[in-house]
Amino acid sequence: MNKSLLVYLIMMVVVLLMVETAFAESTSTLASTLAATSKPSAGKGKHHGKHAKKHVSHKKGKKHGKKGKKHHKKGKKSGKKAKKHTKKGKKHHKKGRKHNKRHGKKHTRKNARKSARKSLLHKIKKANRRYRASKRHLKNLLHKLSRKSYKRVKKCRRSRKLLKKTRKSVRRAARRLKKAKKALKKNKKSKKAKTSVVKAKKALKKAKKTHKFAKKINRKCRRGKKGGKRHGKKGRKGKKGGMKGRKGKKSGKKGKKSGKKGKKHHKKGKKHHKKGKKSGKKGKKGGKKGKKTEKETSGPVVSPQ
Repeated sequence: MNKSLLVYLIMMVVVLLMVETAFAESTSTLASTLAATSKPSAGKGKHHGKHAKKHVSHKKGKKHGKKGKKHHKKGKKSGKKAKKHTKKGKKHHKKGRKHNKRHGKKHTRKNARKSARKSLLHKIKKANRRYRASKRHLKNLLHKLSRKSYKRVKKCRRSRKLLKKTRKSVRRAARRLKKAKKALKKNKKSKKAKTSVVKAKKALKKAKKTHKFAKKINRKCRRGKKGGKRHGKKGRKGKKGGMKGRKGKKSGKKGKKSGKKGKKHHKKGKKHHKKGKKSGKKGKKGGKKGKKTEKETSGPVVSPQ
C-alpha cells in the first residue's frame, strides 16, 4: 500500500516539473517574439506605413514663374530637373487666397476681342460692297465697335427689342383697362365687368414692372455696365474650403479699406537680412540741410579761474 502511494507521488512530481518547463519555454518564446515585433521598422520615413502622416503632399509645388500649362513631356527626365528661370528670389508663404489669378486663361479676353473684330471686319467689308465708304470711315467704325466687346453690342440690340415689346404691352394693358372701365360704366351691377377691371389693373401693374426692368437693362447696356459676367464680383463670399475672404479693396470702390492691403506685385525676391556693421554714421534724419554755421562763442576758450 505504502509502495503504491510513493510511486504515485513520484509520478506527480515528474508531471509537475514537465509542465513547469514547458510553460517557461512558451513564455520565453512569447517574450522574444514580442521583442522582435516591437522594434521600430528601420528606414521607413513619415510618408510610408501605418503611422504615416496623412495629407503629406508628394507634389513638388507649382513653380512660380511658370506660365500656362507645360504639356506632357515624353521620355524620362534624368537627374534633377533644372531650376525654372523666371522664379525670382524666395516667395514667402502667402496666407489666404490669391485673388483674380486666372491660371492659364491669359488670352481669353484677347481672343474674344480678336474674334469680335474679325466678324466686324466681315460686316464692314459687306457694307463697303454696298456703298463706297472711305477707308478712314471704315477704320473709325471698326475701332468704335471693337472697343466694346461684340457680345455687348449684341446685348444692347436685344435689350432695345425687349424695351420695344414691353412698351407695347404697357400700352395694350392701358387700353384694356380703359375698355373695361367703359364697360363697367355702362353696366355697374355686372359682376363680370367688375372682375375684368380688377384683372386689367393687375395686368397693367405687371406690364409696367417689366417695362421698368427692361429700361434698367437698356440703361446699363448704353452705359456699358456689366459688359461681361466678371465685373463687380466682390471675391468669394464666405470661407469655402478654408480659403480666406478678400483682402483689401478693389480700386475705384468707395469706402474704407478693410484688412491688410494685398502684397504689392512687383517686389521681386527676398530682401535679405543685412549682416555686419554699416560703416560710417547713418545719414542725418531729415531736417536741416547745408553747412552748419559756426557757433557764436568762437575764439579761445577761457577757463573759469
